[in-house]
Amino acid sequence: MSKTIVLTIGTQDLSFTPTEAAYNDYMNELAQGEIASSAHNFLVMIVDDESKEPLRHLTKANPGAALQIVGELLKEYTPKLQIKVKK
Repeated sequence: MSKTIVLTIGTQDLSFTPTEAAYNDYMNELAQGEIASSAHNFLVMIVDDESKEPLRHLTKANPGAALQIVGELLKEYTPKLQIKVKK
């Protein structure tokens, strides 16, 4: 599953193309407790070329921006499943 996701952050549109491999790498780093760096690494892996410089400026100027951006990306990228336990 690979599709481009465009987020409007402030007045800028940033494009990301998450992949299953990048998502799995992110989850593996996250499981090891690397919360902030895993978010940053995930974004750097999936950001489209034209959005790299704006992303770099945004994350440098705003502590916690990477975590907020990843949160919004994952809402769109990960499937919303209806799961129930059968008794």
